[in-house]
Amino acid sequence: MKKWLIALGMMGLATVTYAKGLTSTLYLNNLKADKTVEKQGDELYFAVTEFPSTGKKGSHVLIPAYPMYMQSKHLDKVKDLKLWQKTLQPGQSVELVVSLVEHDVPPWNTDDLIGAFKLQIANKDGKIITRWSKMDKGNHVAQVDGQGDKKAYTLTGEGASYQLNVELK
Repeated sequence: MKKWLIALGMMGLATVTYAKGLTSTLYLNNLKADKTVEKQGDELYFAVTEFPSTGKKGSHVLIPAYPMYMQSKHLDKVKDLKLWQKTLQPGQSVELVVSLVEHDVPPWNTDDLIGAFKLQIANKDGKIITRWSKMDKGNHVAQVDGQGDKKAYTLTGEGASYQLNVELK
């Protein structure tokens, strides 16, 4: 009887461990301006929009938070910036749209979208599965399985060109 109780207890622990969610974090490793929108340099921010698979309300976050921004002439100081983080339960997935935007002063001038990429993340059977795609010109699509994905993008728009390296850990 004692052995049965121990065996049942161990099975319960194994089930709890399997059902555990996996945390994924998207980092901007670095960002470089090849060409800016404005001659004096750009004021930049990221807009990160999350669309969950659960039917729950998504989220939209600006990084850095408004009214802050990153100056293009100081991008060499921007390293390992956390753009997004979430724990996904087994079977759960999200779609992220990450946009690089040049900030302008409203109401006379609206912000300029430089470029964007999309990242789909899923917890499938205890493994993080990703699908990355570029959303601006060229529409490059690549699928990479596993955690620790790294991608390099060149985002172009409004006459600007920026190189960025992102990583999902």
